[in-house]
Amino acid sequence: MRLVRATIVRIGLLVAFLAVGAYFMNRAWDYSTQLGDRVLHGEILMPTTAEATVTATGNGTITLSSSRPEFSRPGTFAVEWSDGRATLHDILESTATTVTRRVIGGTLPATGTQVSFTRSVLDDDPRAALGLEFRTVDIETEHGSAPAWLLSGSNRWVVFVHGQDAGMEFALPMLPVVAEAGLSALVITYRNDGVGPADPSGAHRFGQTEWRDLHDAIRFIIGTGGTELVLVGQGMGGSIVMAFQEQSSLSSRVTGIVLDAPILDLSDTVDFVDVTIPTGFRTVAKQLAAFRFDIRWAQLDYLRGASTLEVPVLLFHGTQDATVPLATSEALDNLLEDLVIYRPVAGAGHGESWNVEPTEYEDAFGDFLRFVDQSASSG
Repeated sequence: MRLVRATIVRIGLLVAFLAVGAYFMNRAWDYSTQLGDRVLHGEILMPTTAEATVTATGNGTITLSSSRPEFSRPGTFAVEWSDGRATLHDILESTATTVTRRVIGGTLPATGTQVSFTRSVLDDDPRAALGLEFRTVDIETEHGSAPAWLLSGSNRWVVFVHGQDAGMEFALPMLPVVAEAGLSALVITYRNDGVGPADPSGAHRFGQTEWRDLHDAIRFIIGTGGTELVLVGQGMGGSIVMAFQEQSSLSSRVTGIVLDAPILDLSDTVDFVDVTIPTGFRTVAKQLAAFRFDIRWAQLDYLRGASTLEVPVLLFHGTQDATVPLATSEALDNLLEDLVIYRPVAGAGHGESWNVEPTEYEDAFGDFLRFVDQSASSG
């Protein structure tokens, strides 16, 4: 009788264990599906758009009601609504749920309007936004033509690579600095970014495929007589720049790199965003995602090969970035301290370093371009 009872207990425990294991694996499978969708076809953070309600306007000010921290960040930002946008600057007054800011551009919406936050203060092309002459060129890639903005200058170039949650407009604040330095600029698009050509997967690969489109853009520049290049990458654009440096035969043309909140390790970025999910569960889900969606986590750790970089790097990262861990930029700075000029920006969220400190950002960028230019000339 005791043997029968013991057997029943063992069977019960086994069934319970299998049930728990099945539940765990089912949840891990579901989470891996979310990872595949968010990482490859959406935004890492899967953010909800920050929205606010306009409660008052007048005398060049706007008062917004929202508990989202974005609206109370220091610096210059914009809000958008169905038929307009406004550029916001100084915070004049704030409470836990409201903020009053000075309006320095655009129009004033009616009271009661729902507005959305954006860090893209400039949202047009270089001519409309800045009065800079440019032309749109088509870069031929393996999947078709990728439009790019070209601003003519010397045979030394600055190439801009946007991130997953931004477009070509991210480069606009930096273009006057490039023009003042007399350099040429190319603001590129790439596969599956919504403007460049689509490949069959339709997926973002964080540099593992997109670097080829940057390679084709560099080949285009060389065809025009371009000699030396500075690469600028924000967010996933930083991943593309790092992958290009690892894999392209044209990487020797690069004399400097500028990174803004770069995704240097996709696995660490997922862990940072999903920190509330238990580590063991996250680890299993990432392994499943690797198997199901061919996400090669090890290859997407660009810190592992960063020690081979031999060119100076200007590195910006906001201390309040909730999308990409500040720790990965700090790791790059520690790894390459003799090459990296690290500029953490207090109070800035993801990709907001220019918004929070525009003058300091542009000065640092201009100084870096002059330093690289002088180093290349003396070399």
